[in-house]
Amino acid sequence: MLQEVQHRIEGALEERSRELAAVERAALLADDRLDLTEVVASQVLSSLGRGHLHLVTQTRDALEDVFVAMGFVVAEGPEAETDWYNFEALNIPPAHPARGMYDTFYLDLGEPETVVLRTHTSPVQIHLMEEAVAAARLPIHAVMPGRCFRRDTPDARHLAVFHQIEGLVVDRGITFADLAGTIETFTSAYFGPDIHSRLRPAYFPFTEPSAEFEITCTICRGAAVGPARAPAGSSSAAAAWSTPRSSRRWASTRSSSAALPSASASTVAPRCATASPTCAS
Repeated sequence: MLQEVQHRIEGALEERSRELAAVERAALLADDRLDLTEVVASQVLSSLGRGHLHLVTQTRDALEDVFVAMGFVVAEGPEAETDWYNFEALNIPPAHPARGMYDTFYLDLGEPETVVLRTHTSPVQIHLMEEAVAAARLPIHAVMPGRCFRRDTPDARHLAVFHQIEGLVVDRGITFADLAGTIETFTSAYFGPDIHSRLRPAYFPFTEPSAEFEITCTICRGAAVGPARAPAGSSSAAAAWSTPRSSRRWASTRSSSAALPSASASTVAPRCATASPTCAS
């Protein structure tokens, strides 16, 4: 009888101790709480405002607006992709030389090296084409913005995480001239009517033909080379054309794709008379 009473008393004491500890902790948290909405006007050195969207978000919104106005739709996809969608479906098999530039962060999911943080937004193209073929929704006119992840050494122009936007067109009668015209329209709409683009042949192991495209220097506005010559510019992005030979899986369709300005784009050496770091003659 006495032991039963003792156990009841000890249980009541433990329960009451927990209640008092919880009250004490709540009081401490209340005392330490910071009101992040509280503003002491006399201690604010700059004018009060509501803030703004991140610059990357602003840039992405502006890019999307340009392409939506041109008739494109915006498509998105997962940031974690299988090796098939990120590499092999894009004609990049395990032994392909492009793998050396793109192999990056593999996730501990499934079989080893089968799930990866996407190295480009190109897998969205495969998803779009699969869905379009399954639902008979061709043609395709879409852009794919989003974050990408690569094994890059951080410097002034590279981070392990960057943003990219690509475009995909699958339709009848589409030629490289349509791609060039789309890039020129985008360049003038986004950078200004006095900024123009030009294509320069370049090598990409997974598409043919391929080209870099350059734009007029946005610092000197092309003044460094004079009005009669091609615009001074910096290497801004890649333009690629997919053919049956370069992509056998989609041999029945003709497509053009452009990987438009991204954090991975390279700039050429400074040659502008205005000492602009982005201008080359």
